[in-house]
Amino acid sequence: MIPFGLIAQDLPKPKNSVNDFANIISNIEESQLNKSIIDYQNSSGMEICVLTLETIPNDEDIFDFSVKQFKNWGIGKASSDNGIIIIY
Repeated sequence: MIPFGLIAQDLPKPKNSVNDFANIISNIEESQLNKSIIDYQNSSGMEICVLTLETIPNDEDIFDFSVKQFKNWGIGKASSDNGIIIIY
C-alpha cells in the first residue's frame, strides 16, 4: 500500500518490470509477466515497466503522474524513445 501524501519521486525504484504496489497480481502471474516483458525487451530493445497503485498519490492527474514517474524511474533511453510505462 502506498502511504497517503506520497509523490511520484517517493516511490521506490523498480526492482522488476512489474511493480505491484496495489497487490492485485498474484506472485505466479507477476513472475510470468516479468519473464514475458524481459523476453520482449531482449528481442525488441524496448524498456517496459508496469506499475499498479491503489490510487494516484495526492489525486494528481494520471498523465502528469505518469510523466513524472516515467522520468523518475528513467524508463527507456531518451535517444531511442524506447520506454513504456503502464499504470493501473
